[in-house]
Amino acid sequence: MNSSSDISEKRKERLVKWLKNRNNLILIGIILLALVLRLYYFDITNSQPLWWDEADYMAYAKNLAGLPTTWIVSSQHNSIYPFFAAILIKLGLSEEIMKFLLGIIPSFIVVILVYIISRSMYTDKRLALINTFLMAIIWEVLFNSMRFHVDIPALLLGFIAIYVFWQGYEKQKPLFGKINYRWAIPLTVFFTILTYSTRRGYFVFGFFFLVYMLATRKWNDLLKDRYNWIGLVLAIIMILVIESLVFLTPITQVAGKYSNPESSFNLLPLNVFKAFFMNNSNAVLSPLLYLFWIGLILIIAGIVLSFGYIKKSKNPNLKADIFFLITILVTLSYFLFYQQAQGDFGEARWYFPLLFGAIVCISRSTLFISDHIKKYSKILAIVFILALIGYGGYAQVMQADSSIKYRASSFQGIKDVSLSVNSLSVESDVILGYPTPQIAYYTERTAIEADWRADKPLSELTPEEFIQMLKDNPDIKYLIISMFDPAYPPWMAKVNYARHPQTGQPVMVSWQLPLTNSSIDFVNNVQDIKPGISYGDIAFQFKTASQDTFAYEIIRQ
Repeated sequence: MNSSSDISEKRKERLVKWLKNRNNLILIGIILLALVLRLYYFDITNSQPLWWDEADYMAYAKNLAGLPTTWIVSSQHNSIYPFFAAILIKLGLSEEIMKFLLGIIPSFIVVILVYIISRSMYTDKRLALINTFLMAIIWEVLFNSMRFHVDIPALLLGFIAIYVFWQGYEKQKPLFGKINYRWAIPLTVFFTILTYSTRRGYFVFGFFFLVYMLATRKWNDLLKDRYNWIGLVLAIIMILVIESLVFLTPITQVAGKYSNPESSFNLLPLNVFKAFFMNNSNAVLSPLLYLFWIGLILIIAGIVLSFGYIKKSKNPNLKADIFFLITILVTLSYFLFYQQAQGDFGEARWYFPLLFGAIVCISRSTLFISDHIKKYSKILAIVFILALIGYGGYAQVMQADSSIKYRASSFQGIKDVSLSVNSLSVESDVILGYPTPQIAYYTERTAIEADWRADKPLSELTPEEFIQMLKDNPDIKYLIISMFDPAYPPWMAKVNYARHPQTGQPVMVSWQLPLTNSSIDFVNNVQDIKPGISYGDIAFQFKTASQDTFAYEIIRQ
């Protein structure tokens, strides 16, 4: 009894001592901030309509779970993600709970992992705190955490791989408190392949570790380590299993879609750092962006000055800098030389594998400058950190707030109309419309595009060819028309614009649905939606509408 009481008292003493540390209190504050932000925006977005890629994953998950939809995920979205989602659907969990489990929780754990990894890799606890704060508030992370995107779960698995690699391989310490460090490489391989399985584009995590090992170890030593060979065998087995049992499209076929051999070399991928760190309300006041470039220069300079000593160096900060520089260079190289951008850099979430390294650059430059200021005034150094990182963080949250709220209702019309069609239709009915993945997800029916039943896309069909296609395919029972989807030809959906008489800016004046002889005049507030129209044996009967989306039942006489 006394021994148990003594243990309890010692734990209390350690806790009190831990809480007296200012850095620990700051950490608690950052973690609470990360949690509050995620819960706040989850409350706003938990029932928001799904986007195209979200619905692509989740409609396939419903298919896997045995629901009536027959949707098959597109080749570029092959992932184990829908399989986990399907399990949650089979358990009867709601969409809101699934989003919390697949998005909010992984996003929160990512923030905690950033602190754990930073403390493992760097000696300065301040750097870990800044890294954690930035990951907590980066707007792209917050935004994607609110959607059924695979990027955040994949990032979580990638960060676990980094932790295992550094803790076991580099520091030679037990993994998760119990596992022998010699198993670091096989475990790193395991989590890296899971990362790849969640989002194929994050295969770059594997190259992070490989390049680092080659840069910091002797080739002969790597070959002699049998655990490296175990990791290699495990990688081959896991890739073969996943490519054959999980992925529907071979990696060679998918990779070909992203290669642009005829594209000219450009530096557009470098714009991703603006996407991450620029203050969109005032581009000049973008401290995080400036600190990133300064930090990147400092890290490169430090590594260059260490050439010839890297493999012998015992400096943990140097090796950490090398690793994170590799994450930036490898990720950028992929987009610079293989998946070359045309017009823009793509989407920022594609570059999430380099985000940790980019954040480290910001932290390194912040501390470098503040340490020089500290020589003259400790208070001024603290003010410098709070001002730049604080203002940069505020700008990130404001960007997240506007983006999340503004886009929370996008595709609401598609969602509402598709849910209505779900209640109006039977399981064997086929629905034709765009965007097809959202329709498949919400109707839980077979949703198709026109070119799946015709020899060309809907946009290239004439009205007569479209009517004939419906005659040839009697299982198509509903047509959904979304006014702003580019897949619809002008004879089916047309948005008309005119110049504003005072500003000269184009303004939307009317919608036309020529196929059903219907229209909405916004200038005169006149709505003319015909209840039905016939084309010989085919009739279109208006059923429901919401925002910019209309649903028609196809009646065959």
